[in-house]
Parts: sequence; C-alpha cells; structure tokens
Amino acid sequence: MTQGTADAAEPFHFEGPEKKLVIRFSPPPAGDPGLRQVPEALWSEILKDAKCSILHKASNDRFDAYLLSESSLFVYPGAVLAKTCGQTTL
Repeated sequence: MTQGTADAAEPFHFEGPEKKLVIRFSPPPAGDPGLRQVPEALWSEILKDAKCSILHKASNDRFDAYLLSESSLFVYPGAVLAKTCGQTTL
C-alpha cells in the first residue's frame, strides 16, 4: 500500500489507537530501587492480561525499558508507564 492510495490486493488494516497508562507511587527512599526490583518474570505475568509479552529489556541508572509486542513499558523506582498500540489492551 502506498501513502494516500489503497491497493485492492491489500486490505486496510487499523492497528488500533495508542493508549498510555501512567501509575505513580510515592518515591522510594534514596538508593532504594523501588519498582525496579520487580522481577522480569512478574512483569511478564502481569502483561499477559494486556495480551502482550516482553521481547527485550534495556536499563540505565534511572529506569528499565521493556520492548513489548506492540507496546513499551518503562519502570522507574516510583512509577510505571505503559504505552501501547495495536491489539494490546490496558
């Protein structure tokens, strides 16, 4: 399909609206990893309800970033941000 035109052999596909969920908690004490200490296996289990899975994880000194199927999850010591599109549900 080219931009602005529809190819009869390729049906239109709408992946769904982008959705964003931010949950903030009280910041943990300095040096406490807070939510970052939640194991990846537990995030995987939680994400099953959203119909997505973890494909890759990258971390730095401030947060953990998870590349999900059709989504992203960012985990900070005191907050979680999920950004989704496609068939992923929140």
